Amino acid sequence: MKRIAPTSTVRHFGTHAATSAGIGTFLLAAVFIAMRGGFFTRGANAEFIRPAVAFDALDDGVIDVPTEASSIQAAADFANNGATIRIAPGTYVGAVVVDGKSLTITGAGSDVTVVRGFGRGAVLSFSGSAEQRISVTGISVVGGRGETGTGMIFDGVSFDVRDSHIAGNQGGGVVMRDGLGTFSGCKFDDNRSEKSGGAVSNEGGSPSFVACTFRHNISATFGGALYSKGGNVSILACTVEDNSTRSGAWGGAVFGENTTFELHGTDFTRNRSIESGGAVYLLGGIADVSRCTFTGNFSDEARSLFSRGAGVRIASSRLCGAEAFALGGDFAFGDGNVFDTSCFGDCNQNGVSDEEEIAMGWISDRDGNSVPDSCDPDCNSNGLPDGYEVSAGFAQDMNANGLIDIWEIRSGLALDVDNDWIPDDAQMPVVAPTVTTPAATQSNTVPVPDPFDAWGPGMSSRMGGSMGGFPGQ
Repeated sequence: MKRIAPTSTVRHFGTHAATSAGIGTFLLAAVFIAMRGGFFTRGANAEFIRPAVAFDALDDGVIDVPTEASSIQAAADFANNGATIRIAPGTYVGAVVVDGKSLTITGAGSDVTVVRGFGRGAVLSFSGSAEQRISVTGISVVGGRGETGTGMIFDGVSFDVRDSHIAGNQGGGVVMRDGLGTFSGCKFDDNRSEKSGGAVSNEGGSPSFVACTFRHNISATFGGALYSKGGNVSILACTVEDNSTRSGAWGGAVFGENTTFELHGTDFTRNRSIESGGAVYLLGGIADVSRCTFTGNFSDEARSLFSRGAGVRIASSRLCGAEAFALGGDFAFGDGNVFDTSCFGDCNQNGVSDEEEIAMGWISDRDGNSVPDSCDPDCNSNGLPDGYEVSAGFAQDMNANGLIDIWEIRSGLALDVDNDWIPDDAQMPVVAPTVTTPAATQSNTVPVPDPFDAWGPGMSSRMGGSMGGFPGQ
């Protein structure tokens, strides 16, 4: 690439003294250089990796940041339509705004190239028409502050975002208005919205998500991970887990209003909403759900998916829990659906794993066996698991078969010949002693066993030599 040859010496801004041309000439030159490098253009972009330097000529259509442009914004301002901005590893602080221009922005990888918000407002904002195409690859977009602190805004443009990480933005991860775009291999983590759509909010656009992950995103109202009003949304081969709505709302992971959805090969796990649609809530529109799994999602109603006025077809999908717990509203079923009442140890078949219910305190596990008490044996129907009663000393299980001895004997499931309320199989018999009569009266020498001591030393004296009932009765 050819570097522009300066006609006079270019010095770093703020580091040199006035030249012989005079202080006025120097100040004008300094302001000119600063403006070329992006200073004074946008207040939020005032923090740079290094001082401004002269740009290289765009012989190859590529601007390298920070070697040729000191900031991403400076490169975007200077770039021709269709140019490429190549960003070296590092953290770049400040918002970037691109209006009416097609650009390719390429980082060195989302783990090493980070664009961080500064103050309020979006971190990256792209606007224009469908003719403008934005391509973003290999960067992290983090730290949008406040309700307007969105990670990325796509307003009317076409876009393609690959292998990027959108995380920790307080105004939502992505806001999309109209336009068409694809996210491939992207991660959306820990984004929040005081409105709808913690990770993504779409109004009228048509985004596709391919092999993406959505984790720990939160919205105040609808769609912990994704909210869409109108448009067309495809979620293909994605992982959507641990997203939630914060207050009485719908769609722990996805909320759609009058939207056409395609959900294919996607796992929805441990998403939660307060009211309805633990994973997905659809209000109007059309949805085709196929080869998806719904596991451990939670809400008061329809823990996997709720449909109201929407044309929803579900096929070849696995839903955790009985149908009454998993779904709500109207659906059309294709072939191959499975309502798994045993998934993740879901003994009460409510679609939430036993482990999670116990950990969250929604259900008791007094005996600590990782099974809800309501699913444990309770042979005497007193509301306490048999295992807990035995461990707490409220009952005994001498033969260690998991059944309370008294209930087992009364039910005829165990013998208790000596009526001591201990199952006979818990008392190891000993060799019966031989009892003989005095020689003078002896009529024979056949040994006579003691019927009680045959069941253990001292049992005869304990029972008082009688076949009475439970001691004390």
